[in-house]
Amino acid sequence: MGKAGPNSVPEGGISVLSSRRRAAARVFSVALLAAAASLPGQAEEGRTLVDASTNNFPPVNMLDAEGRLVGFGPDLAKAVAAAIGRQIIHLHSPYGTEVLGWIQSGSADFIHNIARAPERDSLLDFTDPVLRMDEVVFVAANRDDIAGLDDLRGRGIACVAEHVGHLFLREQAGLNCFVVRRPVDAILALLAGDADAFVFPREIGFALARNLGLRDRIKVVGEPVRRLTWHMAVRKGNTELLALLNRGIVEVRESGEYDRIQERWFGEHVFEDLSRREVWLSLSSAVLLALILAAAILAWFALRARDRLAASVRELTAAERRLKESERYFRSLIENASDVIAVADAQGVIRYASPAVERMLGYTPAELEGRSAFDLIHAEDIEGVATILARLADAPGRTAKAEFGFRHAAGTWRRLEAVGQSIGNGSDGVRVVVNARDITERRQAQDLLRLQGAAMQAAVNAIIITDSEGRIEWVNRAFTRMSGYPVEEAMGQTPRMLNSGRQPRDFYEALWRTIRAGEVWRGELTNRRKNGTTYVVDTTITPLVDEAGRVTHFVAIQDDVTTRKAAEADIEFLAHHDMLTGLANRVRVFDDLQRAIARARRDKSALAVHYLDLDRFKDVNDAYGHEIGDFLIKDVAKRLKAHLRETDTVGRLGGDEFAVVQTGLADPRGASVLAGKVLDVLARPFVIGGHDIHVGASIGVTVFPMDGTDPNALMRNADLAMYRAKNEGRRTYRFFARTMEEEVKRRVRLAEELRAAVAAGEFELHYQPQVDLCDRSVVGAEALIRWRRPGIGLVGPADFIPVAEEVGLILPIGEWALRRACAQAKAWAEVGHRALKVAVNVSPVQFERSDLVELVGRALSETGADPAMIELEITETVLLHETEETVNTLAGLRRLGVSLTLDDFGTGYSSLTNLRRFPVSTIKIDRAFVSGLDPGSDNLAIVRAIISLAQTLKLRLVAEGVENMGEEGLLRAEGCPQAQGYLYGRPVPAEDFAAFLGAPPRR
Repeated sequence: MGKAGPNSVPEGGISVLSSRRRAAARVFSVALLAAAASLPGQAEEGRTLVDASTNNFPPVNMLDAEGRLVGFGPDLAKAVAAAIGRQIIHLHSPYGTEVLGWIQSGSADFIHNIARAPERDSLLDFTDPVLRMDEVVFVAANRDDIAGLDDLRGRGIACVAEHVGHLFLREQAGLNCFVVRRPVDAILALLAGDADAFVFPREIGFALARNLGLRDRIKVVGEPVRRLTWHMAVRKGNTELLALLNRGIVEVRESGEYDRIQERWFGEHVFEDLSRREVWLSLSSAVLLALILAAAILAWFALRARDRLAASVRELTAAERRLKESERYFRSLIENASDVIAVADAQGVIRYASPAVERMLGYTPAELEGRSAFDLIHAEDIEGVATILARLADAPGRTAKAEFGFRHAAGTWRRLEAVGQSIGNGSDGVRVVVNARDITERRQAQDLLRLQGAAMQAAVNAIIITDSEGRIEWVNRAFTRMSGYPVEEAMGQTPRMLNSGRQPRDFYEALWRTIRAGEVWRGELTNRRKNGTTYVVDTTITPLVDEAGRVTHFVAIQDDVTTRKAAEADIEFLAHHDMLTGLANRVRVFDDLQRAIARARRDKSALAVHYLDLDRFKDVNDAYGHEIGDFLIKDVAKRLKAHLRETDTVGRLGGDEFAVVQTGLADPRGASVLAGKVLDVLARPFVIGGHDIHVGASIGVTVFPMDGTDPNALMRNADLAMYRAKNEGRRTYRFFARTMEEEVKRRVRLAEELRAAVAAGEFELHYQPQVDLCDRSVVGAEALIRWRRPGIGLVGPADFIPVAEEVGLILPIGEWALRRACAQAKAWAEVGHRALKVAVNVSPVQFERSDLVELVGRALSETGADPAMIELEITETVLLHETEETVNTLAGLRRLGVSLTLDDFGTGYSSLTNLRRFPVSTIKIDRAFVSGLDPGSDNLAIVRAIISLAQTLKLRLVAEGVENMGEEGLLRAEGCPQAQGYLYGRPVPAEDFAAFLGAPPRR
């Protein structure tokens, strides 16, 4: 894009005459007209006409070397004036605004050459056209990148000040115009590369280039921008003169004089150097005006009386005196004004600053005058101020307002508000008068108010401001979001529109008494939204009082605590209720039991505590998964709740344990009735997930006050009674007896002794033979642990293994048994019994809690036992819940080479599925099916089916608990290959087991 030329000013930046020069020009024109009106020889047809025109559009209007106006326009004006019988006087100025001013003030009669434009139609009436030319785009002859006006978007276009083409181009979107004073300056800027193009009438542009010797340096591109017509013009409404001028134009054209004038000024000949004429402009015009004034004054004195001249002088003197007084008055106003008055040129250079600048900004006027204001304006505001300054310079008389940051002499920033007005365009350039005031504090206060307002709008809490009567005057967005009422619906209403009816009338009466007394009210309100739903708000209402102490407004701040209240209610519920079933939890049960004991003491009545534990619930979880187990727990809770009284407390203590607090017992036997009812209710099958699940319960019962007088004692003793019910066959209930406490103590002592036994190594393994039923040869041995308890003797596993599993001692005991069995298998192999199978029982606790694969591998490695001789016996409960860990453990054991035996086959769940899914090599028929086996019994059918299954799956089969020849015979007849039981021998120590083995087989 082209740059502004050396003689250019910013767009619209037209210099204006100083006030003194304008005043002088008006005095000169009045005097000149008066003199011309009285000159001898005036034509009879009418008075002398005053022609006004610009003088800087050669060859239409220009000044010659002597400062006279010459060109196509003046010659045409003379010819038209002669045709209508008038004499003519020329007034001229380089500035079109001044020419228009002469017409408006009546100082001139007509303009001999002016282009028509919409903004001029309201001021002037125009004759028929006197000149037509195409306005075209000029570019340098060597520019091939511009083909027309469309290529100038975003580029620099030189425009001549006040030429109508400038007005047209300024309105075109995307065109960047900068203004030069003369057409010659535009051509020079074009050739210097300061401008990309110059838009001007074709004939005038080429004529100027020829006279400068630059005709071959420029060219026209594209289609004409538009067709321009020039006219003569008179003041609006002067129709008589307009008609005369039109008549004269017709006569000049018909006489041929028009063509001669046009040829004279647009032909192929050279003009005088235009730049030299411009140099002479100010001097020659001043001299000429002085001469004309002198001539006018002489004529005045010659034709007018001395007294009239004296009166005029007095009038002028008085006017000058008034002018000086006015000047002193306005200077005093400026110098004493609190606002800063400054004058700047079009480039923003400060030419004058009033004394207030020192009070406001810390600079003396002398420090600012001659300095660019843009050096002190904040960087963020420079572009905006520059744009406004350019707009002011483009249209003298225009006013504009700006706000910007200005650096104080102390280095701080102040915020100024300024109003600027362009005062004209003269030889000394654009002048903009600026009135500025410091609004820093006001802006800070406004910013604070805006910030406070924005903060209130953005607040999470709803904010409501009402008048003293409670009518809503302002709400924030949170109120709308919270209540559902838009702002326009809330305005003018009262908070009663939110009334939910949850608070009584006296509640609101107390609230109003508080706030009308000027006191702050705090509390919770339940409001109703527009959609009818309710919500809870934590509310603070603050009265606002005036200086007299009168309440003028109320400010309510509301925090929606609906979610929090619901969460608190949930927390409160969860603190006292079981999450899965919704029943009372352990805490709530104990609280209710404590209150029930207090009532029973007061009423001298009894109450019972029922402690329930579901039978074999773990097997259900293992068989069907925990999800089914959870559904079962919930269904049990529903049944209990449905079949008990409202006055009784039903709670879940955890896992599969429940408690019932039965109040109002007149007779303890009523507890038996309830316990039996509960057993019946839970005995019915539960249908869950397509499964019929049978589960019973064991119940322990305690009665207040016989079995305990506080919740802990009653609940503990009921728990003991429940364990007694489990041990005595399940699906029954037992009342607490003091002997049960002794049983508990015995189990505690047993656990302590077991810990000592593990440390002292008091355990030993006995082995029971497994025989081949064909010849009763020993094919295996089951290792059975015994505890040689000091002072008591040998104790079987049934007496201590359950306690060991409860307290976790089964892990070290089981590891010892495994190592000992592996070592014994190694010893028997060394004496030739390599085909013997040694079976070791693995507790479910071992399977779940220890790294069984690593344990077995370490035992085999450390003892050197052959893995093929070792069988690990596991129960079906280990396999019921197929997990990745279970599968990985079984696979790891098989990789070690040991065999897996499924013990107690037929007593668990999903036995056939387990045989198919897991790497089991042996199954053992449980003694429950073998004991008392006789022809025609159901047990024989079961045994027959198990034998058939083992044969089909090619599994080793061992029948347990064979105690007589009849049982052996039936098993042999059905095809059972191996057996174990007292018929073949009781478990004995390893050294005694040799009697069963006999001589080792020959190699």
